[in-house]
Amino acid sequence: YFPEFRRSDYARYDVQPVTLRAHSEYLEVLAETGMIGMVPFVLFVGLFVVRSAGALRGAGAEWGRSLLPGAFAAAATMLVHAPASVATRYPTCGMALWVMMGFAAARWEGGRPVRWHLTTGAKPAVRRAVVLAGAFLAVLIWTTQMYRPYRARVHLRRAQRLQKAGDLAGSVDKARRALVLDSISVPSYYALGNSLLQAGKYEAALDAFGALRERSPHYADVHVRVAVLNVLLGRMDPAREAVRLARRYGVAPCGLVGPEPLTDAELLVFARRFKEQL
Repeated sequence: YFPEFRRSDYARYDVQPVTLRAHSEYLEVLAETGMIGMVPFVLFVGLFVVRSAGALRGAGAEWGRSLLPGAFAAAATMLVHAPASVATRYPTCGMALWVMMGFAAARWEGGRPVRWHLTTGAKPAVRRAVVLAGAFLAVLIWTTQMYRPYRARVHLRRAQRLQKAGDLAGSVDKARRALVLDSISVPSYYALGNSLLQAGKYEAALDAFGALRERSPHYADVHVRVAVLNVLLGRMDPAREAVRLARRYGVAPCGLVGPEPLTDAELLVFARRFKEQL
């Protein structure tokens, strides 16, 4: 967010060169939902801390044998770290937070376990259906939120290694596999587009970066690459527009600063320098 206030060299040092998050869980909630979502979230966190701390004090000698101290400590650590992190936006951390909060909440009411008999009196078939639905939901969440992103990262790392080794065809194949598993992976789009660019497949590379530009129009580095590819394809006017957008979002392509449109000769020099640096 707010790319106009971002350092021009931000993309050079960041692994994923675009500010996708507010870098604070509480600010992220505020940015996404406004005060309508922020107020209930803060009240919920406050209620969790107060009730869990009260249960911890009232548990007596039993507290050391319960899950409450560990669950409360784990959840509290994440919540304290949240103002400077969005780790809970990642499936593994987010699921762990809610599980720990659930364990802690189960020890409320004076430290005694709270039991919910959701299927009390229900027929065995209903109980089995509830269990199967829960198991299906758990498998679905694990597959879509954990396994598929993990496999996508494996393919991405292989694509990056193959690109460095000069195997551009293999890199393209692995990057495409990564995007099949995780279609919103910015680094995978980069790996695909860069490999296609180095392989001389400019139209395909332009399609890859064009898709990423539609998803993240404030992503300055994408506009730089789109400009380079348009120059290499002889399309100078789209290249000038891409350079203008790159400048707008904080990147001066190859040091070309200023609001003036670039000439054809300057665009050609810019594209050549970029390919050399790539």
